[in-house]
Amino acid sequence: MTKRLPMSGKVLYSASSAGWGMLDRLMVTWLMFYYVEGARPLLLPAVFGAIMVFGRVVDAVADPLVALWSDNFRGRLGRRTPFLMVSGVFYVLAFVALFYPPAPAHGLLNTGYLLAIISAYFFLFTVYVAPYLALMPKLARTARDRLDLATLRAVFSLLGVAAALVGSGQLIRLLDLRGMVWSMAVAGLVLMYLPLLVREKDYAEAKPASLGLRKAVATTFRNRAFRIYLAGNTTF
Repeated sequence: MTKRLPMSGKVLYSASSAGWGMLDRLMVTWLMFYYVEGARPLLLPAVFGAIMVFGRVVDAVADPLVALWSDNFRGRLGRRTPFLMVSGVFYVLAFVALFYPPAPAHGLLNTGYLLAIISAYFFLFTVYVAPYLALMPKLARTARDRLDLATLRAVFSLLGVAAALVGSGQLIRLLDLRGMVWSMAVAGLVLMYLPLLVREKDYAEAKPASLGLRKAVATTFRNRAFRIYLAGNTTF
């Protein structure tokens, strides 16, 4: 019998949303400026846009595959925790690597580099975030637990976005852009590893799923509430 998650555990779990939310917002906010709008552009705008689209495709393809992988995973630490433990540091390193292109001006070298790193970034983002979000309903055993976790995640997400939008500019003035990237990366990494202090097997039943990918997708799309959510999220 699993235990009910205390408030301290809810805070530790939810704090991660500030970490990866902050880093992803920094990527969205500063990467185009860094590569396209700087004093010496590192990529042509059309090339940068095409690379970002490709990265989103990688993200979309990885989502169901990683979800199935973690659903069926059997591990001593649970189904989701091993994914958070392994992927977090590599995700943060990929975030930092985005801001270290190999060439000082646009060309094939920067194109190939960003294509590879942005693909790794989005894949690792999925490997961390998909299992992280899948853990939430397993930790929430009551309606009150679900409300607490949803509220705390929203608060920490907002704090992460605020730190990215407000704090990044101040850090750039003090440290330059790469100094800001490293500072935010360290903070994000610490926040992303706080959920590991919550022992998954103590608070969540770690029973591997039995559905295959095709059946799981079909079952999901038969859920009317999911279809409504998907339509709203897609058009947001």
